Amino acid sequence: MSDLTASASVLSSVELVAMILAELPREDAARAALVRRDWIDLARDVIWKTVPDPTQLFSLLAPIETSATGEKRFSHVPTHQEWLRFQPFSRRVRNISIILKNDNFSDILRVMALTNPFQQYLLPSLTGLTWRDTSEPIRHSDLIYIFLVPSLRTISMNTYIGVSEPTISSLFNELAARCPALADLNLQASKGTQAQVLELGLCFLLRTIPLRHLYLPLYCCTPLVLSAALQCPTLTLIGIPDSQSKPFRTILDWRSCSGFPSVVTAGMSFTAMKTLRLALPLKELNVLLDEVLLPQLRILTIRAIRATGRETVAEFCSLISKRYPGLAAVNLNMHRPSPPFISWDHLPPSSAITIDDLSPLVTLKELKDLEVAHDYPVKVTNTELITFASALPQLQALLLNDCPGFRDVGPTLTIDCLPSLAQALPSLKTLGLYFDASNDRLYKPAPYHFEKLTLACFNRSPVKRDKCRDIALYLSTLLPETVTLSMTDDDIWFDVVAKPCLTSADWKGIDQYFGVIMESRRWMREAQATASST
Repeated sequence: MSDLTASASVLSSVELVAMILAELPREDAARAALVRRDWIDLARDVIWKTVPDPTQLFSLLAPIETSATGEKRFSHVPTHQEWLRFQPFSRRVRNISIILKNDNFSDILRVMALTNPFQQYLLPSLTGLTWRDTSEPIRHSDLIYIFLVPSLRTISMNTYIGVSEPTISSLFNELAARCPALADLNLQASKGTQAQVLELGLCFLLRTIPLRHLYLPLYCCTPLVLSAALQCPTLTLIGIPDSQSKPFRTILDWRSCSGFPSVVTAGMSFTAMKTLRLALPLKELNVLLDEVLLPQLRILTIRAIRATGRETVAEFCSLISKRYPGLAAVNLNMHRPSPPFISWDHLPPSSAITIDDLSPLVTLKELKDLEVAHDYPVKVTNTELITFASALPQLQALLLNDCPGFRDVGPTLTIDCLPSLAQALPSLKTLGLYFDASNDRLYKPAPYHFEKLTLACFNRSPVKRDKCRDIALYLSTLLPETVTLSMTDDDIWFDVVAKPCLTSADWKGIDQYFGVIMESRRWMREAQATASST
C-alpha cells in the first residue's frame, strides 16, 4: 500500500479522524472543519466540548449586546427557529464555566430559561460545571438550576450564604434529584459562609449521591459532615479547593471543628477513604485514629485546633505508624492563629517537638511527603536528623518546621547537615529546614549534593550578613541548577500568616549570588558546546 493510499484510508475513517481531532486545540479543530465537509461535525464536537467563554456559545442563539456597565443582553428574544439552530451546538457541550459578576450573564440566562421551547435541558450532555456567583444571593442564586442535568459529574462552585431562597439545603436537594451521577463536588467558601449553613445539606447529599471526591473549606468538615462522609461507600477523598488551599480564616470558623469522637463508633471501618484533610484538635484525631479503621488511607492533612503539646504529637506519630503503615503523605500544622485574631493559649518552649516524638514515622516505608509545622523550632541535632532521614530514603518532600512561629528560640540544627542529608535522601524534591547559618565557619565545597531538589525553603534561618556570598557558594555545590530558593515573606497556611523575618533581606542577597553562580555555569556549558561543535 502506497503512502498516499494509506493516508487516504486514515482520513476516510470517521473513528480515526475523530481521535486525531480530539487531540487538537479548539483553534486547530476549527481550521480542520474547513478542509472537508464530512469533518465539520467531528470538528464541532471538539470545538464545543469545553466552553471557556459562555459568550461564544450563547451568541449562537441570538446576538448579544454589552452595555457600558458590562451587562450582557440578547438583542431580541430568541425565536423558535433560533432555538432549533442552537440545539446542535448545545448538545455537544461537556464543560462550561459561568462567572456571574455585575449582572454580566444573569439576564441572558434568565431569558434562556424562560424561552426554551423544548422544555428540555439547556445543555443535555454537560458533565462539568464551574459556577461562580459573586453577587449571590441578592439577584440570581437560582440560575444554576438550568445547568443541573443527569449527565453532570463534576461541579465547582461557590457556596451560598443561605440568607434567602434558595438556601444551600435547597440547592443540595436539587443536586440530589437532578444529578444522580455527580462524582466530584468542589465547594469554594463565599464570604460570610458558616459551617452550620452547609452542614445539613452536605450530610443529605453524602447520603444520597455516590460522590467520589469532596472538596470543601477545612472548617466546613464538621463532625456530622465527617460522619456522613465516612459512611459514603464511594467517597475516596476529602480535600481542600485549589483556590483555597491556604485560606485565611479566623478562630470563629474553627468553633464547629470539635466533638468528632462523639459521632463515630469504635471498630467502624471505612474502606474507600484514601485522602483525608481535616481541622480538629489533635487529641480528638488520636481518638479517631485509634477507634476507626481507614485501611486505604494514603494522604493525611491535619490543621490542629487549639494548643498542641509534644506528648499529643508523639501519640499521633505512634498511632499512625502502627495503624496506617501505607501512608504516603503526612501534613501536620500546629501553628497558633496569627494576630490580631483571637487565638488559643500559649505553650511554653518546653512543648517544642523533638525528633524522638517524630521517630515512630520511620516505620512508614511508603511515606514520600512529610510536613510538620509548630510554633517552636524542632529540637533536633544534625546527627539525629541524618539518622531519621536515613530510615526514610524514599522521601520526596521534607518540610520540618522551616517557619516556626517563635523564632526568638534559636535552632539546634545547623547548615552543616545539608551534605549528609543529600546523601541520605537521593529522591528529595522539596526541602524546608530552619537551621543556624550565623556562625563564622569557613565554607568549603560540599562532598555530596542533591540530585533532584526543585524547591528549597531556608529563608527563615538565621545567617550572618557578611557570609552571604560564602553561603551562596556553598549552596551552589549542594543544589542543582533546577532548584528554586524560596524567598516568600508572607506565606499563609490556613489561619497563619508567616511574618517577614530579620534575615529575609540577607537571604534575598544569597539568592542573588546563587542565581549569578548558576547562570555562569549555564553560560560556560553553552560556550563549551559551541566550541566543540565548531
